[in-house]
Amino acid sequence: MKLSEKLELAPERIGDYVYKVAEGPEIEMARSFQHDCYLRAKFISESSPTGMIEDEYVENSTYLIAVKFEGTGLNQQEPEIVGTIRQIQKTQIGVPTLNCFDIDEQQKQRFSGIPDKEIVEISSLSAHPQNNVGKGLYRFAWQRSKLLKHSIWLAAVDERLYKVFKRKLFFEFRTIGSSGFYQGSITVPAVLDRSIQAKLMPQKAPELWNFFDQAPSR
Repeated sequence: MKLSEKLELAPERIGDYVYKVAEGPEIEMARSFQHDCYLRAKFISESSPTGMIEDEYVENSTYLIAVKFEGTGLNQQEPEIVGTIRQIQKTQIGVPTLNCFDIDEQQKQRFSGIPDKEIVEISSLSAHPQNNVGKGLYRFAWQRSKLLKHSIWLAAVDERLYKVFKRKLFFEFRTIGSSGFYQGSITVPAVLDRSIQAKLMPQKAPELWNFFDQAPSR
């Protein structure tokens, strides 16, 4: 690999969906999709002039998308984005979870001792309810973090979704500060240490762990 080339995860097909890193025009499509989902869910009260949610972290974000292909041959329809999630790379401007919540001082000190390149925030999961792509998007995010050697996932998680993470997906998220109102709901600032997840999830949910950690199919 040339030094100028960026290491990135290749697309993966699971069932009717292809999971991939958004590139070129797909990035704005993913952001527009997220905006529309948030508007429908009332996480935002009115449409943005750009049709996208704007924040200072966009330039440090990678959008992962689920694309649905319907039909075959001459009957194949245009691919459609049906889900997205973003990974925000920690830089000198930080990430939303650390900037928008009252984080425990001990946790702040811990994160300050970890290289920025190892820390990403997982955010903005958006999907059409009729397409069951949430788990696939989290798997793809996990695989990307595995490739890029991210050790820490931060997340500002809707309080209701936080309970689902713990109960159904067996994500070992831990609260790192006080909950607050963020992007339309009561939200929990949380951290997932990927090394701890890799130890505990195989014991608690071996089938789900195999789905998350198995090598991507091509």
